[in-house]
Amino acid sequence: MNCNTLVNAISLFREYEEDIPLGTILCFLHLCDNDEATVSQVEARFKLGKSRTSRNMRNLTDRARPGKSGIDVACTRPDPNDYRVTIFSLNERGLELKKKLHDLQGK
Repeated sequence: MNCNTLVNAISLFREYEEDIPLGTILCFLHLCDNDEATVSQVEARFKLGKSRTSRNMRNLTDRARPGKSGIDVACTRPDPNDYRVTIFSLNERGLELKKKLHDLQGK
């Protein structure tokens, strides 16, 4: 990937949140590589720390925290095997962003 493509990719993310954290971008990219993921799986890959990973994963949903909207590119559901665990996956809006990122690579 050349620098211009990377700049264009970051610009796509900034359309969702102007000062989007790098951790949120990494979490999104993990979901692009995997159909779904838990906070523990993403934390194991990027070593961001559990609370930071959790905060960045929540930022992918429609509600980052009370009083703050997320970028709404992912949805959540409880793990049927352990209701303490949340499973994240891309929603329609997230799939659209994923396609835009893939299209940048083709240029």
